[in-house]
Amino acid sequence: MQKRLMLNTLQFNMSIPAPYVFLIRYLKAAQSDRKYEMLKFPSSFLAAATIYTAKCTIYGFKQWSKTCEWHTSYLEDQLLNVRCRVQL
Repeated sequence: MQKRLMLNTLQFNMSIPAPYVFLIRYLKAAQSDRKYEMLKFPSSFLAAATIYTAKCTIYGFKQWSKTCEWHTSYLEDQLLNVRCRVQL
């Protein structure tokens, strides 16, 4: 309780960082101007596209199984569109 009182007194806003926070930070570090283009996608979609891009990079070809599709509810064609934007 004392920690909460101290944080409130100092007007600190403690919360769990959203993907937006990391996206902005990393885009700034990469000196990218594509910030707002990627933010139009839901966080779950960006996460799926990231996994898809990583799998394609590691295995050297398109890699999205029916299991991945079922758990994320995103089709490989949808993710491919974002992957191309990320790699530009």
